[in-house]
Amino acid sequence: MKNSSRPIGAPTLRKIAEVLCVVCFCQTSCAGTLYYFSDDEFIAFEEAGQVVGSYSSVARVDGKSLQCKFFFKTTNSAKTKDGRKIFAEERNKYFRAKASGRLYRDHDDWRVQMDFPSVGCQLFPWRLFSADKDAGSVFSVKESKSALGLFVLKANSAYYDAIDGRFEVRKSRHESLLKDDLVAVIERRGDFSLIDHYDGYGVESYKLRSSGWVKSSDIGLGISRKLVAH
Repeated sequence: MKNSSRPIGAPTLRKIAEVLCVVCFCQTSCAGTLYYFSDDEFIAFEEAGQVVGSYSSVARVDGKSLQCKFFFKTTNSAKTKDGRKIFAEERNKYFRAKASGRLYRDHDDWRVQMDFPSVGCQLFPWRLFSADKDAGSVFSVKESKSALGLFVLKANSAYYDAIDGRFEVRKSRHESLLKDDLVAVIERRGDFSLIDHYDGYGVESYKLRSSGWVKSSDIGLGISRKLVAH
């Protein structure tokens, strides 16, 4: 019986090598940069010239506890003395509100200025909300790392541990991963994604809460796609 197998020729090997190079390149260079700030109320992600992020804070005004939370994205890539235009949106089960503003970057200092506040933020006394372009709040970068983006969970989820090439549900159930929580995707492997989890019910800032592998099918749209075009 003749052996029907044939040796792999040089062109085929070259093509396989090129595909592997593209895959390896995209695992690193296709990722963007995730920024953590000294003020944990602010988090941002940058990829291909666009910046997206979120702000979340709680304050007491006139004896009442108020929460201000919104997503934002830049709408132009040009860096000018007038900063980058940003479009923001606050959305919850009661209302949806839009706002616009500017993002100014001076090395590791980012200044955010909103032209007008969204409904849930209108009582906040912060300089962040001002029509004055010289106003705004400054956030200083304290750390950055490679990531694939900021996303919102589309379903309640659970952590898995990677053990000997397979994924098993994490036995500890102390972490709560709920629908609409904000997460950063750090890496993808098969049907699973490695995430950093920040958001949660009653959370006042974006301090890192927990990390681990979740089913990629539980992750919804990235912030940029979630925001309606301005």
